[in-house]
Amino acid sequence: MSLARLLYPSPLYRLLLGGGSPAAPKALPAAPPRGSAERGRTILAGRGLPDHPDWQAKTLDAATLATLNGFGWLADLAAVGTPEARKRARGLIGDWLDQERWHPAVWAPDVIGRRLSIALETWAFVIEPEGDALAKPLLASLSRQAKHLARTIDDGVDGFARLEAVAGLVLAALADLGRIEPAVALERLQRELARQVLPDGGHVERSPTSHARVFELLLSLRESLTAAGVALPAKLEAAIERMAPMLRFFRHGDGRLALFNGTIEGDARSLDRLLQRGAIKTPAPDSATDSGFERLAAHRTLILFNTGAPPPRGLDLHAHAGQLSFEMSVARERVVVNCGGAPTADAAWAMAARATAAHSTVTIDETNSAELRADGGMVRRPRRLEATREDVDGAVLAMASHDGYAPNFGLTHRRRLWLSPDGTDLRGEDMLIGAHKGLFAVRFHLHPDIQVSLIQNGGAALLRAPSGTAWRFQIAGGRLELADSAYFGQGVVGTNSVRRTEQLVITGPVVDNAPIKWAFRMLPRM
Repeated sequence: MSLARLLYPSPLYRLLLGGGSPAAPKALPAAPPRGSAERGRTILAGRGLPDHPDWQAKTLDAATLATLNGFGWLADLAAVGTPEARKRARGLIGDWLDQERWHPAVWAPDVIGRRLSIALETWAFVIEPEGDALAKPLLASLSRQAKHLARTIDDGVDGFARLEAVAGLVLAALADLGRIEPAVALERLQRELARQVLPDGGHVERSPTSHARVFELLLSLRESLTAAGVALPAKLEAAIERMAPMLRFFRHGDGRLALFNGTIEGDARSLDRLLQRGAIKTPAPDSATDSGFERLAAHRTLILFNTGAPPPRGLDLHAHAGQLSFEMSVARERVVVNCGGAPTADAAWAMAARATAAHSTVTIDETNSAELRADGGMVRRPRRLEATREDVDGAVLAMASHDGYAPNFGLTHRRRLWLSPDGTDLRGEDMLIGAHKGLFAVRFHLHPDIQVSLIQNGGAALLRAPSGTAWRFQIAGGRLELADSAYFGQGVVGTNSVRRTEQLVITGPVVDNAPIKWAFRMLPRM
């Protein structure tokens, strides 16, 4: 433990954080409220959050403490907006201030950043314009937190979490909390955007969920800076312009997100509103080579293909071992999916969802293509990945390979996807290059709404969507099986979001350079 960490809980350090709180915030955020009225009404009904929580209960893990102390409940109560909700919010804030003391999970940079942002966003809901007794202690606390955040902002967090901390710092500076200069906070923001937003507009974590959250955060900062009369940093404007078309890139025909690297579907209307706020009309690109994804679209069929390397170390906490996986949707119906992101609070489900076998790709001897750490991130990872694309007369051929199986088995996995110009014919080929006496499994996880049955004595399969659209699945180079699967794409464990579904699996012995061929062909409507 560092000497600084020994100092943080002390009364002396609290004194060092004193001062620097204004009589009122100089500027307040201008972004739309982020809370959920549904969750707020649940709190008012007495479920999930007691009147006097133990804010730093030793029985709670770090993730639960971060959620409790991140003030999301305040945003939810503000979304309800009633006098009863305001009274409950004020009571909880007062209770939190009475128990305020340093704790590593509660005072982590991203948690402070979120708490500062929400407290300032909801200020007008919570605090009376004149003579409110809660204003002074709340401002003093927010100023202490802002000062601590400025000193510790790089400690232990990266990716979206660090951007969330930086956003809190910027809003605190605009509010004149903690004697933080806005120019210093904005320079910190620009450095972070240069690190995290890739040239093609994708977010460095390679997660559509993280991408959407970062995009929303940047829009909120732009709106708050504009309202405060502060010139917009060039990198902020440029990041928003690049990220908008990439958010479109990650949306299926149902308007929700593709399930790569810990993502859940999200809400289509919320994503629509984000894009409207962005006011960037640039369409989705076909290729996102910096982010490592290809988008094959023809008529009503859409294929999203993961061709890239895992995120860099430190930014890979939510990364999945899903190299060369793909998803397929037709109009508003998902057909082939990955299993999605299970919550980190449930360690067993989270690890299962991150495994290669939870993705529509190839596994060797039931082994992951990257070695996953139980606490997030990766140990072993693919080192060499290659991807190419050809568009000819309306058809698309995408090819990619990775060497994630080389350390254990001496194998390289190569995958080719070809989509016909009318979108009715998807052909794939998987090839394992190298000598290994083991077994392969090529998995195609199906959306829970898809009905599937084996036909032709198990040599093919028939898939049918709720709309009546049907596909024949055919293979060569292995044995076809139908197996159980799970779908996490619609939320978190414990809220009926784990849906049973099925997967098509091609299995067989590994043979060097032997192609495993498969195809989805749309059947004419009867």
